[in-house]
Amino acid sequence: MIDTGETLTRSLGVGGVGNNVKGLFLSTGTYFLHVFDSSDASYSVNLTRIEQTPFSGTAFVIDPSIPTGARIEVENFDNGGEGIAYHDTDPADGPSVGVNFRSNEGVDLRNTNDAGGGLRLATTKTGEFLEYSIFVSQTSTYAFDFRVSSRGSGAAFHIEVDDADMTGRQDIPDTGDVDNMTTITRQGIPLLAGPHIVKLVMDAQTGPNVNPDIAGTYNFIQVRPASTGTFALTPASSHTNGHGHAVRTLQWTVPFNASWRTLKTVELRLTDEQVDQIWIRFDEAANTFSLFDADTGKFGKPKTPGTKGQLKTGGITLHMETSSVHAAGPTSPTVVLTVDLSFNKQLDGRHFLIEAAAQDDLGRSQPFALAGILDT
Repeated sequence: MIDTGETLTRSLGVGGVGNNVKGLFLSTGTYFLHVFDSSDASYSVNLTRIEQTPFSGTAFVIDPSIPTGARIEVENFDNGGEGIAYHDTDPADGPSVGVNFRSNEGVDLRNTNDAGGGLRLATTKTGEFLEYSIFVSQTSTYAFDFRVSSRGSGAAFHIEVDDADMTGRQDIPDTGDVDNMTTITRQGIPLLAGPHIVKLVMDAQTGPNVNPDIAGTYNFIQVRPASTGTFALTPASSHTNGHGHAVRTLQWTVPFNASWRTLKTVELRLTDEQVDQIWIRFDEAANTFSLFDADTGKFGKPKTPGTKGQLKTGGITLHMETSSVHAAGPTSPTVVLTVDLSFNKQLDGRHFLIEAAAQDDLGRSQPFALAGILDT
């Protein structure tokens, strides 16, 4: 809300018409509108009340003191209807397919078996959007994690805050299936304290050669305090060799800042649409690799990289003697993990997403985010 004595500023281009500002929250009172002219131009201003409110009655609160941030489920878009809180190009293809939620709206929702369950946004088209009311408790820089999927490449989206593009085009990789979701992270998005409107905008579809030809599938958006940590996978996208063998190097730049202390773990996992996967954890203090066991829900016996032996799971083998760790240590600016993997013949033709995550000794974490792609 704008209080007495505060100044609301907004930069708009001149020389054209139709510049719109949406999402200005005004409490009851008298305001003085002052237009600062940067060139010879004529102005006219129209204020229109928009009947748009948070779905739950309260805006999503974004607080930098909460490391995990706030989760915005896509189905909880604002109230306000078509053309205001959302735009759907085919309202008739709405949430009636297996979903009994917001059936009076034209937004296409479906059930999902992704982590956490719930609903996903489906059958999206270029130009469609959804809006969400948020309240930022403190001006800071934030990270946006997008839980998305696409059956085919070419789908893309972007995020706007109060009608300003904050992310640019975000391409969704081919995840193989609409329920085989991955996380795309965009760091360093500045948000001012106060109320705002976040808009999820669909930019591109997969194309007519892909069924379904849509602009991605969406489960949720997580907004959290920004981390300066970055992942770099080499190579980022490739195939195994003729013997089902692949060596990948992950460089993790440790985010030593006010919110992180010393590095505890770095994790790397491969997933595909059939849920076969290998989940590798590097323990910095012990300087070991271990694999997640889906049957026990725990990580198994650790082994030291560079020593003889193997770790196996789901038809994938991690060769320890030819795997390595460099620059390990809690005060090193980077940690470089090299993993030597081989895949059983039955995994030929799979499309694996490679995701990475990290955690510090206080339990703060950077969640799994897409690092690359590996085809077998």
